[in-house]
Amino acid sequence: MLLFEFSNTQNSLQLVLYSGPGNDSKRSQVFEAAQRIGKPFTTGSTMYPKWNSLYKRTMLTPEDYRLPTEDLLAKVESNWRSFVAEDLPMLTQELAGVQWRTDA
Repeated sequence: MLLFEFSNTQNSLQLVLYSGPGNDSKRSQVFEAAQRIGKPFTTGSTMYPKWNSLYKRTMLTPEDYRLPTEDLLAKVESNWRSFVAEDLPMLTQELAGVQWRTDA
């Protein structure tokens, strides 16, 4: 139900956490928890029937694409390490409060 995806466009590289199709009750719990918590979550105000973006982290900006390839890779690696050290533990901790199992 949760999916991390890199969104790579001509002008940016973003890491996005999506809530996808699944049990409607669980999806609502996740969406409402993310809205209530706020940062680092960025949900928007509407829960859509299938996919919702819950979190976005910009890895590269339009200006970064002017950098040499080695510098570009270094920036992605630096942003990835920052995500793993800072945002991922917070996202995991906050979403741990959702009762994921439907048979419990």
